[in-house]
Amino acid sequence: MATSLQTDEGRLTKTAVPSHYNLTIRTDLAAHTFSGIGDITLKVAHATPFIVLHAAAPLQLHAAVLIEDIALGLTTKRRKAIQIKVDEKKERVHLYFDGGLEKGTYRLALRWGGKLDGSMKGYYLSSYPSKHDKNETSYYAVTQHQPTSARRSFPCFDEPEYKATYSITLLSRKGTVSLSNSAVSSTTASPTGELPRSKIWADDLFEPSPFELSDVSTTVEKTASPEIEDEKPSLHSPEWELVTFSTTPKISSYLIAFANGELEYKESSFISTTGRTVPLRFYATYDQIEQTAFALGVTEKLVPLYEKIFDIPYPLEKLWTLVVSDFDLGAMENWGLITGRTSVYCCDPSSASLQTRKGVVGTTSHEIAHSWFGDLVSPGWWDNLWLNESFATLVGELLLIDRIEPTWRAHSTFLTDYLGRALALDSLRSSHPIEMACPDEATIQQIFDAVSYAKGASVLRMLSAVMGEEKFLEGVTIYLKAHLYGSATTADLFDGLTKASGITVAELMESWTKKIGYPLLTVTETTEGINVRQNRYLASRDATPEEDETIWHVPLQLLLVDKDGKSTVDGTIFLKERESFFPIVGGGKEGVYKINAGATGVYRTLYPAERMEKLAKEAIKSDSSLTLDDRMNLLQDASSLSRSGHLRTSSALTLVRTLHSVEKASLVWEELLDPLFELSDVWWEQDEEVQKALTRLRKEMVKPVVERLGWEEKEGEGEDERELRWLALGAAAWAGEKEVAEEYKRRFDLLLEQGDDSLIPSDLRRSIFRFAVRFGGRAEYEKILSIYRSPPTPAHKSACIAALGEAREPELLKRTMEFVLSKEVKTQDVRNFFSGIAGNSSARRELWELLKREYEPLVKRFAGNFQIGSVIKTCFASLSTEDDALAVEAFFADKDTSLYNQALLQGIESIRSNASWLTRDGDDVRDWLQEHGYLE
Repeated sequence: MATSLQTDEGRLTKTAVPSHYNLTIRTDLAAHTFSGIGDITLKVAHATPFIVLHAAAPLQLHAAVLIEDIALGLTTKRRKAIQIKVDEKKERVHLYFDGGLEKGTYRLALRWGGKLDGSMKGYYLSSYPSKHDKNETSYYAVTQHQPTSARRSFPCFDEPEYKATYSITLLSRKGTVSLSNSAVSSTTASPTGELPRSKIWADDLFEPSPFELSDVSTTVEKTASPEIEDEKPSLHSPEWELVTFSTTPKISSYLIAFANGELEYKESSFISTTGRTVPLRFYATYDQIEQTAFALGVTEKLVPLYEKIFDIPYPLEKLWTLVVSDFDLGAMENWGLITGRTSVYCCDPSSASLQTRKGVVGTTSHEIAHSWFGDLVSPGWWDNLWLNESFATLVGELLLIDRIEPTWRAHSTFLTDYLGRALALDSLRSSHPIEMACPDEATIQQIFDAVSYAKGASVLRMLSAVMGEEKFLEGVTIYLKAHLYGSATTADLFDGLTKASGITVAELMESWTKKIGYPLLTVTETTEGINVRQNRYLASRDATPEEDETIWHVPLQLLLVDKDGKSTVDGTIFLKERESFFPIVGGGKEGVYKINAGATGVYRTLYPAERMEKLAKEAIKSDSSLTLDDRMNLLQDASSLSRSGHLRTSSALTLVRTLHSVEKASLVWEELLDPLFELSDVWWEQDEEVQKALTRLRKEMVKPVVERLGWEEKEGEGEDERELRWLALGAAAWAGEKEVAEEYKRRFDLLLEQGDDSLIPSDLRRSIFRFAVRFGGRAEYEKILSIYRSPPTPAHKSACIAALGEAREPELLKRTMEFVLSKEVKTQDVRNFFSGIAGNSSARRELWELLKREYEPLVKRFAGNFQIGSVIKTCFASLSTEDDALAVEAFFADKDTSLYNQALLQGIESIRSNASWLTRDGDDVRDWLQEHGYLE
């Protein structure tokens, strides 16, 4: 007889495999508790003395009964568990039964219960102002199970590969709304409000249990969120009802979702390619529901497009989205019941900024994409998380957006929003490969980052450029159809793409997905062509031979311009060796060329100084061969390479100064200004005269743009002019441009004195709010705080969070520090507050002191949440001396950092990168500013 189910410390084995869950869950919002009863149909592969499955606090398992002969519909033999062993660290329970189990099919009946806390994981409480008394707090319950928290809501085999069907019934007080993945099949009254009993389960499940898992119960107190107030009943109805949902398709446990509370909805539908009408709904609390109409309309437009692109109809009966008031992530793709923050889904299109509307559309599209990538076809294990998130990012936030909103230039925006973030993180030696081993829950939690989302999406975008988008999407469809309702791996994806393209995709992509980092291409020129060498790019420029062993297959996407000015892009050239020579007609020294045309490549390029000058001259021509994306790419590379020391910072400043004089595109202007803000950000404690000089440079650059565009939109203007106007005005105000700063103040003063915000455009709200607190006093601070407490929209609240961190007066700064730790600030918003404070150079050292002082409460508050790493890193990553890095290392030396180790290492590496840049190029920056007349 087998004695263990373990072959891998981080995984369950296949000894027992679930095929169906039958769950009934009782939610008591008045008592802040939940309880459940149900059974799991299991196939046992070989004899074993016990069954092992997942369960974790706050869930307490009260009873387990094994039922045999279910294949014949008989219940002749039931055995109650004789022992339940808890492995708290691995969040597992071992269920022992007299005589063990032989090979066969069983039904495992279970009863459990738990406390509804505010942890934002498992089955938890979310709060909102009471509809009946705005001074009181009401609650509803909602799940967040990704990646390993379904075990906090019900006992289960909580790994993505263990797909099963689910029949879910929710028992709750009458007058509330119950939601789950599937459509409602029936609603019946429950006179007693007690969990229903079943002849199959028998009374054994309801007998007093000797297995009160005290070690699990104790953990409940450790993880309970401070903002949930016990003894605050939200509902008193004595009547209960059972809401039963139809059986789901095969689905991973982390995608199961349910919710209960006083919720309202808006409804629409779409016509599927099958001809059926599929209902769509957005649910929210009364105070948010009106602002969900925009996202509902976007959903109606997008789902049919996904069906057509992948030739696979949306498979469920309905698609609901629940907008949640307390949420750890941005949003979550639970199949048929998507959940997400108010700030990413709520929007009043008549007054919302363009950026807000773009965010709502992007999030909506991303989560819908998961209905195919992640829900219909799921990763076998979390090392393949990128199959979910990279696809949802690429398809949902680029390819589909480009189809429905072509004027938004999604391909170009991608360079800043995703490619830039991916390359920044992956230039650190503390990064990780796209496919990363995940031996435990702590590691799994930390891979939801810019590598899994942004780098993975960027690598797929690069592959799409090589294959052609049509072939790429054809290959993706082949992959999806081959694994419907199942699990898949990276190799499965590459097989589908190979079948569509004829390219051996696995060979091309292996180094990009399995190896950490990306290459720097160094170009030298001859009279016949160019020599290109690849080495691993590190922001610290100190890769060891062992760290520089990877040889990537690099698509060069070589742009060539002939003597008549005609440009072509050769997409067939690859660098597959450490170094190779590529002939160029007309020679490499004299002709016009550029590597990485269209910026589809996931790498940096270092040209000779003379070539950079030629590319700069080409970029400012009225008939330039360099596209918008190429100009953005030049600036991004120069900025990054100057930071790492591969290029002098003065060279990047010269490129910025050259391009700004003729540039009209707002996205390129972002890349022109970002390096200057970054310089000021890193030089924050250095020579004050250098800081003033950098401010003068920004002012000189943006003043002509402000004068040209003015404050008011002109007839015939497009979105690009509008975006550039807000960008230039914001930069001018913060650079101290007198007329703009005075106008900022005048517009805010109307709000301050009369409560009238009609002069504050939504696109400038965040900038004006921050400016008001930064350069104002107590009155401005109090006004922003009052708006935070009663925000008209989530966008107003986000703007207030950013603004409150800008205080410079010690008293006001102290108030912000104390406020962010109070019960008034939701746990989900602490990270955003910290980000705002970290952006205020007057507050950075105080923020680091706050982390040291409040470390234990913060770790307790965020334990197990996705945000814990970024919350901690934000508190010190903007520091800029070697002494700071040593101090951070010393502080964490005796701490258990397993939940956030990657973020900690990345933050320390960022400090050292800042320090190296300052030491290396401090004089270079000063000399350049002196030479160009910005130093007085």
